[in-house]
Amino acid sequence: MFRLVLKDIVIQKRTFIFALLYIPIMAIAFQNTVGSMLPAGVIGMIYVLLITACASDDKYNADVMLNSLPIQRKNIVLSKYISVLVYYIIGIAVYLIFSSIVKFLGLPFKLEAIDLADLLLTMFVVFLIYGTYLPVFYKFGYMKSRAVAFILFFGGFFFIGAVIQFIQKNLDIGVLKEIEVLFGEGGTAGVLVIFLVIVLMFAGSYLLSVKLYNNRDL
Repeated sequence: MFRLVLKDIVIQKRTFIFALLYIPIMAIAFQNTVGSMLPAGVIGMIYVLLITACASDDKYNADVMLNSLPIQRKNIVLSKYISVLVYYIIGIAVYLIFSSIVKFLGLPFKLEAIDLADLLLTMFVVFLIYGTYLPVFYKFGYMKSRAVAFILFFGGFFFIGAVIQFIQKNLDIGVLKEIEVLFGEGGTAGVLVIFLVIVLMFAGSYLLSVKLYNNRDL
């Protein structure tokens, strides 16, 4: 299964390099937009890598080949979900490294320091977008799901912007103040709740993808 994840990385070496550069490009482009740097970069990087891997599988009939091997379909599906998680971790690491380089060299870029809230927001949006896309991909294949991926990708940017604007405009409301305390420093319960929601959401997407892929004729 992990070899399948590695396969997706190896077959797109050049694309992988471009995707890594996408993080600092988005960080610079969104440097005046509070809260958008990290999600924008990571979402874009994952989009490039995941969609390229799916396109490659379609081009070379990887489904037919993989299903001729003693590999369960659920493991083929799981490899794509693990890939999303791996790309997410890589994206966070690249952002942290780039931020450190900017700070060390004293470059004139205003990059945000990331905290737990940023990581959870980014993870939530990433898993929401690609947790929605993958079942569609495994139901209809790459060609028929391209438009869905495109819509979800840009929809993710609008979603992030809308959430950030809403919070900034309404942070003085009592309910939102309580939420801020719940997820702020020491708000372990709030963090665990959000993390559990993310895990359940992604797990549900995986189970749906397995069911759809098992019922699909190749």
